[in-house]
Amino acid sequence: MRDKNKGVLFICVAAFFWSTSFSVTKLLLATVPPLTIGAIRFSLAALILYALMRWRNGPARRGQDIRRSLAAGFVGIFVYFALENVGVQFATASDATLIIASYPVITLIGEVLFRGKKAGVAEVGGMILACVGVYLIAAHGGQSASALRNWGVLILLLGGVVWAAYNLLISSTATRLDPLSATCYQTIAGALAFALACPIEAHAWRTPGALDVGLLLYLCLSCSILAFLLYNAGVKYVSSSTAVNILNLVPLFGMVIAVAVLGERPSPIQILGGLIVVAGVYIVSAMDDKANRPLEHQQLARQSSGGLE
Repeated sequence: MRDKNKGVLFICVAAFFWSTSFSVTKLLLATVPPLTIGAIRFSLAALILYALMRWRNGPARRGQDIRRSLAAGFVGIFVYFALENVGVQFATASDATLIIASYPVITLIGEVLFRGKKAGVAEVGGMILACVGVYLIAAHGGQSASALRNWGVLILLLGGVVWAAYNLLISSTATRLDPLSATCYQTIAGALAFALACPIEAHAWRTPGALDVGLLLYLCLSCSILAFLLYNAGVKYVSSSTAVNILNLVPLFGMVIAVAVLGERPSPIQILGGLIVVAGVYIVSAMDDKANRPLEHQQLARQSSGGLE
């Protein structure tokens, strides 16, 4: 139980840092294009993480786990954050923070389809409820909605599918690679992919100002390094669906930050949709915890009797 609480705490702190990234990215997009933000953010993060890994314990030796971490990084860093940055460019930071609340349900659907996870009537009902909430968010723009907002919302939802795939990938290596090594290899893969893709935005490159540099450093150090280290450490102690359920804190934190920093004003129906999404996810989470509790008791019994997992 103590290890599980530690994992929950790590993921909660990661959720706070990630919740700030939507508003910070929205500010940066005024002068820096989306793929270029990813290239700078994750290239700097990869250099720092690799130096830390070499200083602490040297590169990991398990080739198969390294390849899986690189694949996870391509999916969870390059593909996901490219979609997030482009989605936030077209939509609003408030849209992003509300829509991300549906990601736990998308992850559960992935576990049902690809991991053979059982979904009961209550869980299916929670999924449907969450989908209704997402529809309300997408169909009713706030005061700052743009003409391309619907495309942004669609791209952000696609990001949820990619994030679910990322969680399924990292769950296969979380117990074999230490969090620093896993985060480092994931970030290297994402940085390389962004570096190869960002030249298509060369026509929009500008010399960044002091504020831009500060925001890029914040994204790198807090959101790309510290948050991913904490998340990869936390997922060692909780299931992938539980980990993503904890990220329900991201919409709460992110909405407050978007209102305070950007002055965005989501519509009442959008807020209602966000609450409905959270309610649906809560139902799914409660059923998931109930289903996993007997298995946890069995594992504890085996451990206390000297059994090996």
